[in-house]
Amino acid sequence: MFLIFIFIIGLGFSGIVFAHQYHSRDKAIYGQKFMGENIGGLDRRGVLEKINQKISEIEVRFVIDGSFVSYSPEKIGVTFKKDQMLEEVETLNVKKPRLESYLDSAKSLIYQIDEIYFSKMPQYFLSEIPIKYQIDENQLQKFTSGLSKKYNVEEKNAGLVMNGTEIKVIPAIYGRQLIIGAVRSQVESALNEGKDATIDVNVEEINPKILEQDTQDAIEKAQVLLNKKITFTYREKEYNPTKDIVASWIVFREEDGILRPSFNSEKIKPYLNKISKEIYIAPVNQKVKIVNGENRQITREGKNGLAVNVSLLANETAKILSTSDNVKKVIPTYTVKYKTEVNNVLVANWDKYIEINISTQTMCAYLKGGEKVNCWKVTTGASGWSTPTGTFLIRRKSGAGGTADLYGRGGGVCMPNPPNPPPNDKLCGINYVSTFTAQGHAIHEAWWRRYPGDANYFGNPNYRYNGSHGCVNATYDVAKFIYYWAPIGTPIVIHY
Repeated sequence: MFLIFIFIIGLGFSGIVFAHQYHSRDKAIYGQKFMGENIGGLDRRGVLEKINQKISEIEVRFVIDGSFVSYSPEKIGVTFKKDQMLEEVETLNVKKPRLESYLDSAKSLIYQIDEIYFSKMPQYFLSEIPIKYQIDENQLQKFTSGLSKKYNVEEKNAGLVMNGTEIKVIPAIYGRQLIIGAVRSQVESALNEGKDATIDVNVEEINPKILEQDTQDAIEKAQVLLNKKITFTYREKEYNPTKDIVASWIVFREEDGILRPSFNSEKIKPYLNKISKEIYIAPVNQKVKIVNGENRQITREGKNGLAVNVSLLANETAKILSTSDNVKKVIPTYTVKYKTEVNNVLVANWDKYIEINISTQTMCAYLKGGEKVNCWKVTTGASGWSTPTGTFLIRRKSGAGGTADLYGRGGGVCMPNPPNPPPNDKLCGINYVSTFTAQGHAIHEAWWRRYPGDANYFGNPNYRYNGSHGCVNATYDVAKFIYYWAPIGTPIVIHY
């Protein structure tokens, strides 16, 4: 009878186990925890939400000089592997072998019935899902470097500065340096235990090399420097800086952990500049007038000036003061050379002149009185790039002496070729350029107008479509003739 009773009880429990298995299939087995919180009975989505919740609560606390500073794990380079943590979660899976599936369901059911009692037997009923993560070494290094930059304090030695004729002591500053080498191991240890990381950062104090009591010797030496007598002379006049002025020249430098006073030449210069203004004689520039590039006339004679060599005097003064009790120094001067101001003047010289007829596309050269020298066919500006009309003077010349080929191409200079973009924005190899406007209009050879009869050849009436950019194009020989025949100042009359 007893055995029958036991059989009935067992059969009933098994039914309850199978019912629990069916009801909780694909859900986490009861008795599992993540960071101390139960996840039993949650489906995959619920487990992931719980993991996200607990991870969002994690923070890394740094204890620096008794103060707490908190950062998120991501800030220091920690990335959590949530998918791997999900894989660690055991679920009631009906696809497992029958006995294994039954035992999982029984264990889950027993823990669910009496969580308080069975939680006292963790080896049988409890399992902690481990935190899976990885640490980005570069991000961790960047973070610890930033932490050091924020909290480190650079030590500073005690110093001295002149305050008028008084010497003021600047107190030393003790440095502080964080020792952060164990940050990674402490973070790993805390995360592996499933809790927040609290990291004690040790601080190392750095002592300055020079303390206030170490400045007394430099103070005494500076007081000696203050009492030196300094005299600058120029001819029969003397200049004696006051004690306040001499004090402003003194600086204190660190050498081998010792403060030493000395005179700074840059600080001496302002005083010497004032003396220089009294002695300075400005040069008078020479003025030259050049007519048509040839006739040079001096309209004002140049005269040299005089100035004090301030840099030389300051450097010598600083050096002498460091080795001598008193200083008496002759003020050195130097000659300031005058400059030449050139005034280029264009004056019309009607001994020769050039006439350009845009309507007939011809250019003629004349002597004074209208005697014709010769006429030639030319090409002027196309529509939109018209050659300017009026009377102009040849201003300058360029591009002579180049080695040219059969068509006059080669050597010479480059000229604008709008509206083409670089590198085609210039035409090069242009010889014998006689410029007659400030904008650059000129008479010059055009090697690209090669063959008589072409639509763009010299004298063609279709110049409005095949003309220049405003210049007057001529053959190589004609441009060469004009270049040498017509001096600067020769008038050019352009009309329709």
